[in-house]
Amino acid sequence: MSDYRLHDDLSFCLVDGHPVLLDVGDDRYFRLSGRTEQAFLDFLRDGGRASEGNRHLASIGLLTDTPEAASEVMSTQTASQSVLELPSQPERRSFGLLAEVSATVYGAHYRLKLRKLKNVLRQAAACRARLPRGEQTDRAQVTKASLAFLSARALVPVERCCLPDSLAMLTYLTRRRLPVNIVFGVVADPFAAHCWVQTADLVLNDTLGNTRAHTVIGVF
Repeated sequence: MSDYRLHDDLSFCLVDGHPVLLDVGDDRYFRLSGRTEQAFLDFLRDGGRASEGNRHLASIGLLTDTPEAASEVMSTQTASQSVLELPSQPERRSFGLLAEVSATVYGAHYRLKLRKLKNVLRQAAACRARLPRGEQTDRAQVTKASLAFLSARALVPVERCCLPDSLAMLTYLTRRRLPVNIVFGVVADPFAAHCWVQTADLVLNDTLGNTRAHTVIGVF
């Protein structure tokens, strides 16, 4: 049994061999350097056994020796298609759809201003957890619902931003009992972070090329 493990608020990826971390509890991305980076790479290679390097990582909050909380480990397939790049018929925009999408987009911005990212994602996960388990997401249904959302979103007079837009789309689709995930990714040079909504290998609100340019750092 390992003595140390990654802190619950953290997820990471390796970009060109260097670790990049996402801290949802502190709403930030960061990179490591020097002794700390080497200690983290040693942790990934050797595991969580007691060592000077792991004790150093624990002292700065990257590792913990507390028991792991029981929670679902989220993952996603490598994206191979995007809803934006599939042949489709234009979606009809009703007043009711526009009103719902507008309220959902404004609500996402409001929640992100008032709460930490960790709590916003936890609430979204709780809503998704209430959906029936073991059901496969109907690809045609999620595609149609995603296109309807995107069609109405184009009329909402709020500047586009990947995080609130992805959170709004996740909320909209969850209401329709369609379980999807927000995927976070990074590029290293120059450093940039991005997120999008995805189910299985299907990207719902971004192009395939843009998502593939990012290394996945977390799935929620």
